[in-house]
Amino acid sequence: MAYTYGVDVSHWQADDKGNSLVDWNKAYQEGIRFAFVKATNGVFLTRGLKSHIEGARDAGILTAPYHWLLFSQAQSAVNQARAFLTAIQNIPFDLPPVCDFEDLYNAQGAVWASAYLRGFTAYVESALGVPPMIYTGFYYWKDYGTKATWVLRHPLWLSAYGMLPKQREFPPTVSRRATADTLVPSPWAYGAFTFWQFTDIGNGWKYGHKEGDVLDLDVFNGSEAELRRRFGLASGEAVDVPDDALARLWAAHPQLHTS
Repeated sequence: MAYTYGVDVSHWQADDKGNSLVDWNKAYQEGIRFAFVKATNGVFLTRGLKSHIEGARDAGILTAPYHWLLFSQAQSAVNQARAFLTAIQNIPFDLPPVCDFEDLYNAQGAVWASAYLRGFTAYVESALGVPPMIYTGFYYWKDYGTKATWVLRHPLWLSAYGMLPKQREFPPTVSRRATADTLVPSPWAYGAFTFWQFTDIGNGWKYGHKEGDVLDLDVFNGSEAELRRRFGLASGEAVDVPDDALARLWAAHPQLHTS
């Protein structure tokens, strides 16, 4: 089973000044190839966003910002989407943004919650031209999600930790993968997650946390090349240009240099 390794981080992995507490070069050396970074919580900016994304991208790690969706009449889905777009407008990232759909406070049933989700994702998609991903878990989605097929345009980032004890390192075991496949909520198909958060107690020391605290560990459901193809990114591999490339081009197209 091919996986690509990743992490997700937030203000918990930043100091009080917003500086990242992750050694992103070490994370890359340990196989981390993507990072989801919390940008906003409701209408509020999360500290560490800029530092996390800059550090990760400088180390060669693909990034995506995510938003924690709240349910509040004072913070409509559109207002939250606007706050999110404002937070990320001058910060480059690589993968589609994410809506974190898991909050319990004031989640007044599936109709209420899924309407917020659709409002947020539709607004962000209209602004950025790409469908945001959705982060959620099976049991939360069962209570607050929807079976409407509009969600299928949004890649699924599945939260599923499986049996105890939780894992601390990559890769997730075959048995956990089998469990995760069954925990993909409808209307996504069995096993059809794009990303999977398989633990929230990853070995912080090993994967770059400077203070050794735990990290959320994730995988993309495929190889790094497949990840890049899936989201229309360059291969990341160096292109070998032969020394006589110009001469070859010249010889191959004489019509371009005849008088």
